[in-house]
Amino acid sequence: MRQNIFLLFAMHLIIPCFGQGNFLAKIRNNLDVDLRRSPVEKVYLHLDRPYYMSGETIYFSVYSTEGYLHLPSTLSNNIYVELLTPDDKLLKRTTTFVKEGGGMGIFDLSDTLKTGFYRIRAYSSWMQNFDPDFFFVRDIGVFSLFENQRGAVAQSPNSIAVLQFFPEGGDLLYGFESKVGFKAVDTNGKGIDFSGKIFDDQNRPILDFQSSHLGMGQLLLRPEIHRAYYAQVDGSSLIVALPEPKVDGYALKVINNATQKRILFELRTNLSAPDNEVTVVVQCRGRLLYSNTSTIASGQLNGAIPRLAFLSGVNHITIFDKNRLPVAERLFYIDREESMKVKAVLSDTVLGKRKKVSMDIQIREKGGAPVKARLSVAATDDSQLMPDGNRETIASYLLLSADIHGTIEAPGYYFNTSNKDRFEVLDILMLTQGWRRFVWKRIIEHEPVKAKFQMEKGFHITGTMRRTYTNKPIPLGRVSFLSKDFKTIFGAMETDAKGRFRVPDIQVHGASEILFQGEFKKMKTDVWFDFDTVQVVPARQTLICPPLGSMMGFERTFINKGIMRRNIDERYNIEREVTLLDEVVVIGKKIPNTPREKMQAGGHGYKRTIKIEGQTWANHPFQLLRGKATGLGDCRRPIRIFWDGIEIFSPMELESKDANSVGEIDTACDLIAFWTRPGSYTKSATSFMLKGYQPVREFYSPKYNVRLSEHEKEDYRVTLEWQPDIQTDEMGNATVEFYTSDNVTAVTISVEGISSTGIPIVSRSRIRITD
Repeated sequence: MRQNIFLLFAMHLIIPCFGQGNFLAKIRNNLDVDLRRSPVEKVYLHLDRPYYMSGETIYFSVYSTEGYLHLPSTLSNNIYVELLTPDDKLLKRTTTFVKEGGGMGIFDLSDTLKTGFYRIRAYSSWMQNFDPDFFFVRDIGVFSLFENQRGAVAQSPNSIAVLQFFPEGGDLLYGFESKVGFKAVDTNGKGIDFSGKIFDDQNRPILDFQSSHLGMGQLLLRPEIHRAYYAQVDGSSLIVALPEPKVDGYALKVINNATQKRILFELRTNLSAPDNEVTVVVQCRGRLLYSNTSTIASGQLNGAIPRLAFLSGVNHITIFDKNRLPVAERLFYIDREESMKVKAVLSDTVLGKRKKVSMDIQIREKGGAPVKARLSVAATDDSQLMPDGNRETIASYLLLSADIHGTIEAPGYYFNTSNKDRFEVLDILMLTQGWRRFVWKRIIEHEPVKAKFQMEKGFHITGTMRRTYTNKPIPLGRVSFLSKDFKTIFGAMETDAKGRFRVPDIQVHGASEILFQGEFKKMKTDVWFDFDTVQVVPARQTLICPPLGSMMGFERTFINKGIMRRNIDERYNIEREVTLLDEVVVIGKKIPNTPREKMQAGGHGYKRTIKIEGQTWANHPFQLLRGKATGLGDCRRPIRIFWDGIEIFSPMELESKDANSVGEIDTACDLIAFWTRPGSYTKSATSFMLKGYQPVREFYSPKYNVRLSEHEKEDYRVTLEWQPDIQTDEMGNATVEFYTSDNVTAVTISVEGISSTGIPIVSRSRIRITD
């Protein structure tokens, strides 16, 4: 007898039934506690474009969200953004200040970078407590200005490297027809389309199958008892065994038709015990949406849940058996069509060169009410970039990519309304790439996340205060600190029993010098500070895209135009109003006046002067000598050490000196003399250079309404406009204005952002520039 049950939606309703009420209550309670105790933080970066020339600047806007509703995050103010080379080396790292879920930053690319794919990665300290696969990553193309700087060339993929099969719900069951998803990727990790055949273990052909989208597809298979199955790819010797069917268990089927108002599921089993109870749980991003317990002694349980019961994004339906073990699970995607109504009104869609573009943006709810939102806008030249309607956006990232393991190829495809099969292939993606961040075992057993990394509201300085001569930690000592400007950062604290101290939540932009002083019993001040300077950089979690292949027409055009822009810049960078005078030589003898000049006049036999350029971030003055030719020890006499003309008799005294205040070092065979820069603090305080948040740099966009000499330069910008932080007013409105370039082309204006209620916003507009 077939049992049919219509499952009514209940957002928080738990129906205790058949003795499982306590289990359901436990799931609900544990999920609620976990949402509060271990909130999920996501980071997304909107870049001004996907390709760059060496020597150019990457501009990005940061969006961070928290919780299942994707509200602008209040958890972390520090977001780490990194640039990794194609061979997985850390090239650049910056800390971006984020407030109320928004921030911005840049990366300046060196002229010497080789052509290849580079990776941008972003995360918060709190996110490091979870799987690093859920850090934000974006691969960008960088093209060298020089042909000989080209990186390794990728091999043309022509065969399947990995082929996998994924039974719906988790298992194949003998005697039951099941849907099976499959996915094939090439040597570069990209989906590769193919066809093949399924055979049983007696080599009898069972069915033909083929992929339907980026190497993915699905087939139907009813395993016969005691038979095994394998797949063979057409035109290849590749043979892959299918998962072994189970003799008894559960088979789960989910029907998610985007045009229907309900999600249907069907649970079948060959376990016929009269007390065969199962619990159905549906959750999205850790939020419990539905739960129920029922008996399926007849072997089948059908259910229907209203689509409105779910949240937009990746939802999970999990089946627990009577032993409270998960026995089947299926991911499915729901589009609640919650997108804000975004209206981008252009003053003109066809404009001439160097003409003003004005775009009024209106953000509204479906009912017409205005919405407050934070937006970022990029306007780019289509002739210099390859427009890609299937690339990642803030919507595809927050609702899909950030909740699925591994890289999703062309994630924007599933959100592009012009792709009529997007929901069909999205369901196949749920079958084949359904590994996710959610772990039931931890939730059921009520295991808290082991938070090794804390939420950061600012920077912190930690270390140990030690005695100068014995090097021993000083417990219960007093640490005072003050910023060099004597006003922005100050305070005092006591060291713990191990002499440790921590200055938390310092919010400073750019580098800031902080002075530390210490004392202990009877006002003794012969201390030095052992600062913690080790910075934890997470390991790479997934492969970076392969190197760019053989030179394409697009790449050659991009490089040629990049060289043209560089030549234009160099031609106009000459200072036109500078008059060069003939060289004048003045000969004379300077009377020694400063301590340094007196030392040099005293006949100490100087051989070398080492100049310290820029910021060094050294932890000890001796580190400044590494790799330098000093001539020390050549005369085999004891080496004397001086600091601003005062002799240092114990090398340990240098521990309390600020290496980063040194401007020059004089060395001889028996002497090292450190000279600090003018204005350096040289009293008893120890200086610590804190590298703060990256200072904000404004994107340059010429305004041709006023005639300036700099406008004589030809204008072939790739990014015509970049505005990383636009706030709509109370009426949900914002205005963007910029000027067209000298290039006859089409321009794409990309708007991305998020509402104050956590709804992602994406909009695309185009204009044409004519002669």
